[in-house]
Amino acid sequence: MKHIDEILPATVENRRVWAHIDLDALVHNYLVSKKYIQDQSPDTPAVAVIKADAYGHGIGPCARALYQAGCRHFAVACAEEGIAIRYALADLARERAEILILGYTSPAHVALLHRFDMTQTLYSPDYASELHAAARAAGVRLNVHVKVDTGMHRIGFPAFTPAEAEATADAICTMQDTCDAFCIEGLFTHLSDADSGNFCYEQWQRYLAVKQELEARGKCPPVCHACNSPGCMRYPETYLGGVRVGALLFGVAPAISPHLDRNPHCNLFPAEQLRPVMRLQTRVIHTHTVKAGEPIGYGALYRADCDRTVATLSAGYADGWLRAYADTKVTVHTKEGDFAAPLIGRICMDLCMVDVTDLPCRPGDIVTLFGNDVQSLASLARHAHSIAYEIPCLVTARVPRIYHNHE
Repeated sequence: MKHIDEILPATVENRRVWAHIDLDALVHNYLVSKKYIQDQSPDTPAVAVIKADAYGHGIGPCARALYQAGCRHFAVACAEEGIAIRYALADLARERAEILILGYTSPAHVALLHRFDMTQTLYSPDYASELHAAARAAGVRLNVHVKVDTGMHRIGFPAFTPAEAEATADAICTMQDTCDAFCIEGLFTHLSDADSGNFCYEQWQRYLAVKQELEARGKCPPVCHACNSPGCMRYPETYLGGVRVGALLFGVAPAISPHLDRNPHCNLFPAEQLRPVMRLQTRVIHTHTVKAGEPIGYGALYRADCDRTVATLSAGYADGWLRAYADTKVTVHTKEGDFAAPLIGRICMDLCMVDVTDLPCRPGDIVTLFGNDVQSLASLARHAHSIAYEIPCLVTARVPRIYHNHE
């Protein structure tokens, strides 16, 4: 489904719920992240991870804004996202933008990988064999990176023991010697707990075992990368040929406990400089009085302790405003000022209710659900027992994105 703003005019006046996307804030966050990385490793590029429709912000406009800000390295989850970037940059790309697909692409789509100049991840000997056979049959040569599984146990050539690291190095060397339809450009892994634990350092050692074995044989691919957003805040030695920056782009700085290991030469990331990129808003569509003792919402879980004024908002979990956000507060923007109002009752599919007793609230008033400041996503995530960058990802396609402050 397309974002609704591609079907109906994207103006606030005729919307029930909408998301403001501040592209200048996105660019600002990219530049803050890039400066932080290059202050510690001048030759290391920031790789913009804009999978999941740019974490729900819209992959096309975000790719254009980042490219215009100087970004030439992108990473996505799938070929569809990579193709969307190529189309978005079609009238801009005077310099080549590299696009790495981090996940699976069907071997049946090798022609698309070649046509749109996308780099595919190889994550197992069997997958590499199937992809290579398809590439040879199609008469194309593919750029590829090899993923090493050092502890996520999702995808990747295994490197959990020294023997496995050596076997993976053997497999990569064999591919370099025999797979003429591949140009093996990169070697990477993914750190699983860089924001919450120290296992990531063990992962780093496992990755190094493969990398160093390949270097000893003169077979190491030219682009090596291991670091993600939280990793770059702790271990500059893992920067290598690129830092994959995702959450930081959208104003979310992973909270790194002071008790975790940290390279003493790693500067503190300036999280206070980040800006929120998405602001999700809706409007009051109805107000009414609920008498003391009356229930509100599904399940009748909330009952008014006294006569209450209730405002109904035109947003619900089908918009990505999840039931898990119940009992938090939203900001109601009235003619008399801005006021915090608590959500009451269960959030419904398309609507939710807030207590506006004693507030000068009227139908038509705009309400901010999240995005007033850079802490709002983190606060909402803690309440929902989730993570901050899941929240914008879940804002659904029927919510129009309204873009500001850039081309």
